[in-house]
Amino acid sequence: MPQYELVLEGLLSDESIADLPGFVATRQKDTTLLQGELSSQEFLHVLETFAALGLGLQRLSRAEPSGE
Repeated sequence: MPQYELVLEGLLSDESIADLPGFVATRQKDTTLLQGELSSQEFLHVLETFAALGLGLQRLSRAEPSGE
């Protein structure tokens, strides 16, 4: 499954991050960086979650596999 990096405008709570299994979250100032695997169907769920929380998607990029 492809690996992605998503940068959100705003800070996700611990509870919201827990609702996104398989992601590692890093909070920086007023953004949240999420890294993890994401299928097409999961992507739609993630976007709906962000919209419901009032958070915008600042950037989405495909990450290189870590080789592990």
